Amino acid sequence: MTQENTDITQGGSENKNEKLFLSQRAVIFNPQNEKYLLVEEKIPETGKVGRWQVPGGRLDPGEELEVGFYREIEEELGLEKENFENKGYIDFNYKPLYGRANTYGAMTFRLLYYKTGAVTITEEHNDFRWQTLDEIQASDEYKDWVKEIFVKAREEQDKIEAHDKMLRTLAEFDNYKKRTEERQRDFAKYASEKVIMDMLPVLDNFHAATGFVPEDQKDSPWLTGIMYIQQQMEKVFEDANVKVITIAEGDEFDPETMEAIQSQANDNDEDTEGSDDEENEQTTKKVSKVIQKGYMIGDRVMRPARVEVN
Repeated sequence: MTQENTDITQGGSENKNEKLFLSQRAVIFNPQNEKYLLVEEKIPETGKVGRWQVPGGRLDPGEELEVGFYREIEEELGLEKENFENKGYIDFNYKPLYGRANTYGAMTFRLLYYKTGAVTITEEHNDFRWQTLDEIQASDEYKDWVKEIFVKAREEQDKIEAHDKMLRTLAEFDNYKKRTEERQRDFAKYASEKVIMDMLPVLDNFHAATGFVPEDQKDSPWLTGIMYIQQQMEKVFEDANVKVITIAEGDEFDPETMEAIQSQANDNDEDTEGSDDEENEQTTKKVSKVIQKGYMIGDRVMRPARVEVN
């Protein structure tokens, strides 16, 4: 493509008398009012009113496509590349034969969406106007190929809009799937945690029952069965990533994982006024007895352990 365009702009023909050129033009659409831009050219030799068409012009010899395209737009309209959103090429093959002998040209058309900026025409044009597609098609001022390029532009816009709509739909569906999966995870997590919380008192009762078995009953078959059920429940908790909060007598009291339900004073404590503030008292508390086990699920406390402190 690049080599072909270079040959055209530099007159790459076996017949040295033939002049070939590439003209790049822009179909400019304003999404805010859904109108297209047309410019009225002057006839170079006379300066009189010429034909209406779309802005753009020829590449200079050796000029790159992108550079030449936006150079022409800036020269003719006073607008720069940043004033537009480039939507790509329009599928329209137009090869005009100019009135001059042995002068041939081909045009390519790009679709630009206008964003901002004031249109300022140069000496190449008499006037400019914005019109809807229906207004363009109904007018007798425009040649057939000019009308056709706007029809082709509208077809390209329909493709772009359909493609954008498909991408939005896919994105919305993907977001819907993610939200649904997240809700399902939250529901499963909530449901499993609720079941576990409901089972904790049952497990507490098993621990209480098996913790005070008389010595002469420790080898009885009924106790073996109860212990087996208790172990099954503990395995269910383990599989659900639920762990016992490990606490031993003498451990420092941790308000994040423990709940103090009773405080015992040391026998050798003496009453002293203003010796320690509340923060120091909190850091010196020690666990004297675990009343009820605490549990964590992952790294979050499900139920704090109930302890006595001194």
